[in-house]
Amino acid sequence: MARAVNSMLPRDIRVLRAADVPADFHARKSARSKIYRYQIYMGAILPPHLLREYFHFPYAVDISLMETAAKLFVGEHDFAGYAKTGSAVSNTVRRIFLCDLRKRGFRLHLTVEGNGFLHHMVRNMAGTLLEVGRKQISLEAFTGIFDKRDRTLAGFTAPAHGLVLLKVRY
Repeated sequence: MARAVNSMLPRDIRVLRAADVPADFHARKSARSKIYRYQIYMGAILPPHLLREYFHFPYAVDISLMETAAKLFVGEHDFAGYAKTGSAVSNTVRRIFLCDLRKRGFRLHLTVEGNGFLHHMVRNMAGTLLEVGRKQISLEAFTGIFDKRDRTLAGFTAPAHGLVLLKVRY
């Protein structure tokens, strides 16, 4: 099955494995967790081969401060302040199992695993962490975003091209 589907897909999309599932299986609703990575390139000049996969952010940031803030995402919180403006979702509470920030050279990776995500949530988390790193948002203001549930208090929405879905756990 995987080979047959791959023969019809574009070269940059691949099915790695196929399995029988119950008739009531739903690709989104049956997931226990999803893992996303947001990829940022911090160097002065973005290499052309990274253009489609990395958000270019050539500004100095305090990585230690960003790591401290990233850990505060872990747990069950109301993420209304990180949802797309005007989102019609009734329940904005999500559980984040992992929020890890790693820098290697000029590449900065934000890896987030949760039981579900709101529209633009990871991109808004990334933008907010970058503003914390630039000291545009204090740690105190950062922690208040959960309680105030106000999207205007969080950081900018990072561009879509830095976001990668790494894994869905069923």
